[in-house]
Amino acid sequence: STTGAIARSNDIKPSSSYKSFTHSAYTISYPQNWTPAGDANSSVTIAPKGGAAGDTVAYGVIISGAQVPQGTSLDDATNQLASQMQQQNGLKSLGNGENFTLNGKPARSRVFQGNSPLQGEQERDWLVTQQSANGTLMYLVFVSPEKDFKSLQPSFEKMLRSFKMK
Repeated sequence: STTGAIARSNDIKPSSSYKSFTHSAYTISYPQNWTPAGDANSSVTIAPKGGAAGDTVAYGVIISGAQVPQGTSLDDATNQLASQMQQQNGLKSLGNGENFTLNGKPARSRVFQGNSPLQGEQERDWLVTQQSANGTLMYLVFVSPEKDFKSLQPSFEKMLRSFKMK
């Protein structure tokens, strides 16, 4: 690797034991060998060693929130965020997304494909959104090169199921 910042896939296998991360807006569990970056009041990236560098994420999850106008529905807020992601990151939407319930609250998910920071690789981004009681759109973006997504999906799903808004 020329930058030395982004790992190859052998460094990214999630450990089977999990740790908990507490943010001012949520808690989440993550693989013990991954590291959260960010603080309890900002956007947080949880990634394996070498999985992220600065704003560039090849492997991991980005968790953040967006203020949306009062009364904006979860669907509308998710659609706005999805279009923003597509424009800013040149992503292509795969399918129409899914509506489901996460820890008793409505959630939405979308899957995108784009160019990975890893040379010549396609990336898969799995966006999941939920609205907090105060209307903030909380979102998680699970990121992985296309070829590794299937093997990481069980860990991504375990992290997602542990995600609880406060």
